[in-house]
Amino acid sequence: MWIFSPHSYQILDVNSAVIEQFGYTRDELGQMNVLDLLTDAESTLRASESDPSEISARSVLVFKSGLRCKSGYSIDVEVSARHLLRGD
Repeated sequence: MWIFSPHSYQILDVNSAVIEQFGYTRDELGQMNVLDLLTDAESTLRASESDPSEISARSVLVFKSGLRCKSGYSIDVEVSARHLLRGD
């Protein structure tokens, strides 16, 4: 699981599973944004038909994409994103 800013796509936090699966350190991921990891960011966002900054507190954005590991290998994933308020 990761938490990112819906406005800048900056990665704010990740759990240990993300670090193990993708091979980046927590610090490396903290310097990246989600678009750095999407194998085809433009097509993925267009296909999702939604802008993450417009996800309401009750809606969920779901889409399929490829995510790039540090090794260069790509993992196919289904992303489920929802809006979190501070304190959630």
